[in-house]
Amino acid sequence: MKQLILIRHAKSDWSHNGIRDIDRPLNQRGNHDAPRMAEHFSKFFQPEIWYVSPALRAQQTAAYFLNKQQQHHIPSITEQALYSFDLNTVIQLITQFDNKYVSAALVYHNPTISETAHYFCNHFTEQVPTCAVVVLSFSVDQWQHLSADTAELSTYDYPKRHDWAFKS
Repeated sequence: MKQLILIRHAKSDWSHNGIRDIDRPLNQRGNHDAPRMAEHFSKFFQPEIWYVSPALRAQQTAAYFLNKQQQHHIPSITEQALYSFDLNTVIQLITQFDNKYVSAALVYHNPTISETAHYFCNHFTEQVPTCAVVVLSFSVDQWQHLSADTAELSTYDYPKRHDWAFKS
């Protein structure tokens, strides 16, 4: 069994004119939602390794989730491929994961995160909102055996499904 956890970065701040896309931080809502999703998520899932886009908003989102991990020495790799916005690049990354890991989390961006979920689980048709968590399970023992439409959707959750999302 392999478990792939896809996390879209929390809401980013577009108010800074002239800032490069990769340097955009989380906004107030992102900083509100990410720790709450991380708290909720940590009750059910403990990935063994994390791959995170180099974008500041993804790094900040991942930090909230990693802070809630029961084991604090979980590998976290900043992965340029997750900022490529190219599905094939992301699929290639995933299928090359080290097989010693059963569960891996990726924190990155739309539209590629939605495309990844659709690719592995074609009955998943949602556009993944900010700070959403999509958990896919595969009945394989090696990451390189992951292929199109072979995943089972285990979890799909996002902030607006929770009462706290509507409170400041």
